[in-house]
Parts: sequence; C-alpha cells; structure tokens
Amino acid sequence: MPIVNNKRTDLQLLQKKGFTQNDLKKAYFNRDEKKEKSLFSYPVVVYKRDKNVCASRSFAENVTGSQTDVSGIFVSGDDRALSAALRQDVNGISYNNLGLVYNLQTRKVADGIAIVPIDLNENGTIDADENIYATLDDVLNYFSTTDNTVIPHDNVNVVFNKNTISKNSLDFINWIITTGQEYNRRYGFLNLDKSVAANESQVVNGLKKDKTK
Repeated sequence: MPIVNNKRTDLQLLQKKGFTQNDLKKAYFNRDEKKEKSLFSYPVVVYKRDKNVCASRSFAENVTGSQTDVSGIFVSGDDRALSAALRQDVNGISYNNLGLVYNLQTRKVADGIAIVPIDLNENGTIDADENIYATLDDVLNYFSTTDNTVIPHDNVNVVFNKNTISKNSLDFINWIITTGQEYNRRYGFLNLDKSVAANESQVVNGLKKDKTK
C-alpha cells in the first residue's frame, strides 16, 4: 500500500483524489519537482529499503513491470523500518505490506500512518466502492472477491535447496501450505488458492519421499 505520514497537511486531498498508476510512477519512480507539484501541495520525502527486496521489489514490479528501484532516501533494516522512518517525518511517503500498515490487533490503520487509496477506475476521485481501506479485513475481503490487479500485490515464496533441506523443514513448509493457511488473514495475508496449495503440497511431499529413500 502507498502510505504517508498521517499528519501531512494535504492528506485530506490525497485521500479524496487517490493515486492512479501513473501517479504512483510520478511519486515513487524517476521523480522530478515538476511532476511532484502536480501531485502534492506540500514537500514529499520518499523512503525506500536499502535493498531491492520484499516490499520494495514487489511494489516496483507491480507498478513499473520491472525491478526498477524506487527513488528516495535509503532506510536500513527490514520493511518495518519504512513505517518507522515515515512516522518521524510529516512530509514522508513510502509503501508497505498490509501486516505493517495495519495494527493486527485493532485491524485499523496503524498509528502515525495513513493510506493513499488507489483510484481503480482512474476518474480522479475515490468513489464509494473504491474506499476499501477502513480495516485490514475490508482490504482482504476485497482481494478475495475481485480479480482487480491494479493494487500492487504478490506471492510470498519460500526458497530452499532441495538437495540439502531436511525432512523436518519440509514438514513445516507443508504445514504452512495446509493447516497454517487458517492463520494467514490474522497477519494480513490471503490464503493460497486451493488448487495452488494442492500442487505445492504434492511437490513438498514428493521431496519428502526422496528423503526417505
């Protein structure tokens, strides 16, 4: 999600208008002062990860179609550091995963953060059916019931060496794919499509059989 400091002076205008895909490119990629003035009434300071991984990679690939890095100030640490930097700067803007944008207990947007909505139909305003951000569950429900791909999203992957991974580790990965799915929404993730989960589980179980030979 595109996020800003919740004390930005132009927050109300940003949330009323939202960001189109072109706005995202202007705000976060190949930035220049003329383009920014068409989007923001006040200064902006973009914060990005110091590595093109996790939220940065997913955000970049969804918006530009490549791993082009976001323009802005490097922040050391993991994705949590993006939100921390944003909270300290009234002019700050950034992006982050649902589980770090929302408070997982209250299900509402976390303190110090505000979301800039995505203008899905690009008509210059956030219509009632585009205002889906009140709670974490509202956003998850939207993704669960629509095929809209405008809002940046991506799969979470586990990378391992099939030749050296232990059977216990494979058991845990299979638990994630099967039983563990019931915990996904609690932490801001969608569940795997059932057919995808079945295929992935079959792959893991096949590797487990190889370990017992």
